[in-house]
Amino acid sequence: MPAANFNGLRILSLEARRAIETAKLIRTYGGEPLVAPAMREVSLDSQEPILEFADALIKGAFDLVVFTTGVGVKALIKTVSKHVDREQFLAALREIKIAARGPKSSSALRE
Repeated sequence: MPAANFNGLRILSLEARRAIETAKLIRTYGGEPLVAPAMREVSLDSQEPILEFADALIKGAFDLVVFTTGVGVKALIKTVSKHVDREQFLAALREIKIAARGPKSSSALRE
């Protein structure tokens, strides 16, 4: 089996947390790394969109909610719980389909 080799190709990695390790791995296999984070977490200036979402969810306005990060799940529930009945919000979540991208968002939802 031939050894893997990028043969000097520039390789794009959309990694944020493990950028240094990913770049080293690409170099190890003969590539030139270009590492750029694809996503970052940014707090909203206003909680109004979150509360509007919670209200709409409770009223049954959604058929599906997609969660992409565990941090986002936890922040959403923490923020909503300060302004809306937590159990009512969680009950509304249980009534709809949920798509969780990855183990961290899935784990946060189980909590």
